[in-house]
Amino acid sequence: MSVPAARPRAVAPARRGAAQRGSSTRDNSDVRDPPSPWIIAPAADAALILGAPLLSAALVLPLAALVGSRVVWLVVMTFGSVGHHLPGFLRTYGDRALFRQHRARFLLAPPLVFATSLWFAAYNLHGVLLLSLVWSVWHGMMQHYGFLRVYDAKVGARAPEVARLDWWMTCAWFSLCLLWSPVQGASVLASLFDAGFWLIPPAALRVAGTVTLVLTLAISALYLIMTARWRRRGVPVSPRKLALLVTTTALLYFARVMTRDPFLTVALFEVLHDVQYLAIVWAFNRGVAERGQGGRLGRWLYRPRALAVAVYVTLCLAYGALAFGVALWRGDGLGTRVVVALLATSGILHFYYDGFIWKLRRAEVSAGLGIEAGAGASSPPAPGRSRRELAHLLIFVGMMLALWRIERRPAKPGALEVCEAMVALVPESPTARQNLGAELLARGELEGAVAQLREAAHLRPGFLDVQLALGRALLASGAAEAAREVFTRALTLAPEHGEAHLALAELALGDRRIEDAIDHYQRALAVRERDAKAHGNVAYALAASGRLDDGLRHVQRAIELEPRLLLARVNAGLILDALGRRDEALAELRVAVSLEPSSVQAWSNLGGVLMKLGRGAEAARAFRAALAIDPSFAPARHNLARLSARPR
Repeated sequence: MSVPAARPRAVAPARRGAAQRGSSTRDNSDVRDPPSPWIIAPAADAALILGAPLLSAALVLPLAALVGSRVVWLVVMTFGSVGHHLPGFLRTYGDRALFRQHRARFLLAPPLVFATSLWFAAYNLHGVLLLSLVWSVWHGMMQHYGFLRVYDAKVGARAPEVARLDWWMTCAWFSLCLLWSPVQGASVLASLFDAGFWLIPPAALRVAGTVTLVLTLAISALYLIMTARWRRRGVPVSPRKLALLVTTTALLYFARVMTRDPFLTVALFEVLHDVQYLAIVWAFNRGVAERGQGGRLGRWLYRPRALAVAVYVTLCLAYGALAFGVALWRGDGLGTRVVVALLATSGILHFYYDGFIWKLRRAEVSAGLGIEAGAGASSPPAPGRSRRELAHLLIFVGMMLALWRIERRPAKPGALEVCEAMVALVPESPTARQNLGAELLARGELEGAVAQLREAAHLRPGFLDVQLALGRALLASGAAEAAREVFTRALTLAPEHGEAHLALAELALGDRRIEDAIDHYQRALAVRERDAKAHGNVAYALAASGRLDDGLRHVQRAIELEPRLLLARVNAGLILDALGRRDEALAELRVAVSLEPSSVQAWSNLGGVLMKLGRGAEAARAFRAALAIDPSFAPARHNLARLSARPR
């Protein structure tokens, strides 16, 4: 389906036979079609701009229910979020006039931002991530404000007071939804604290949220009153602008305030943002192509034809596919850090360039969007522009040096202090509760960990990661039955999840339900075939059920995957001993005690094999080594007594 372009403003042919009065004649006048109030066309605007919030919800919510919110988030943040950077770069480096105006920025900014991103990544610092997150919030807000002004400019609404009220309305609602968000607000706070910033008193945040709520309600009331007054006075106000304001604000509130799933919160707004961005950039470039400007590729790519639109979208998705590949890559070497730095550079440059290349006061932008001259055309480049642009880059360098110093300062709060502060600041955040629970679990504070993770599971009952974290904490605290219930519930969310099956397998093995344990181990290995520990454990379960050959095959695979895994060596010795291959069992157990000299089980099993081989003195030394580590270990004590009772 082709996307129609905004209707061009054509000059009507002069009318023949102009009326005459007396001896005078009236001059012919050019008659122009009225400018279109739409950015693209009614149907396209309704679907891709005004209806983008509804489109986002209609796409994201069912897909999240089908494949999980994490998968949807991953696809959106790679193919969509990174992919939509491409059109801006095509204009930045493809528009010769624009490039000449801002040559210093376009040449110096990319290597500077990339070097900074790589520098921070090399030291595992968070300043670049903080900058990207905060700038992305600002960028999303400014895009929404820009759409409001474009629709007003389309109907000739140029009054400064209208623009100011649009600005305050946009700032108020975006600020409110950020401060009241249990997810994105928590994300910004966590990024601040990760970057070494000072902790914020909870009372200060509550006051800020209350003040913002009061201001937002007041500004909204003023907006309604002034809009009604302007319309009565005949001041033009675009109804399309008002519709966009309502739909976007509604989605923003739903995504950021009402939604507690962090992946849905981000994906819902990102789809809205990306669709609107791609639509308006296509509309602008279509206007450029209609005037015969731009390169040959642009004139072909931005035609109102289905094939051209498909190629445009495919190019953006292909650019985003680079980020998708990195997200799936498990490496952590220099190459991965370089690619991650490149992606961070892409995002920061996108925010930076879009802050000035799409301003409506630029004459070429207004013309490309079909806005009448006079709506705010820019003057020619002023002298000294290059010096100002270099100053911008120096400000960036100074800001990044400040972020470096802040995060490297010695008196930063510890991890536990930060997690506790996050829960105090955003108690409704399941992520904050989960992080505090994980930190307490790592410190061995099991009761506190279980309490925090239970609250996180209550706030986000359908979230797999929370269920798994709660299950781990319950296992560590010895609440086996409660842990079994949690891991079983996790399998209802992800029936083939490897960790849940492994946990249930170990619980079943502890209860001597051998067949259940084998079933869970095998289902876990179907998705985690390279898990050496799982191979070693299922080998033990298979041996306990009498399937020694199957057990041997799994334990050999475990050793192949992880030669220094003590569990695998001990179980290999056990199975080989049961098969009567005692010399091989002896070799495996000697490796085991060399890997872990403090392993009671390894020394005791070694003594048992030596005793069967008739090497009593060596067996006795092995049993004594086991008892030196744990004097209460019954098998070693029993076998040593048997050796002592033998006739010499």
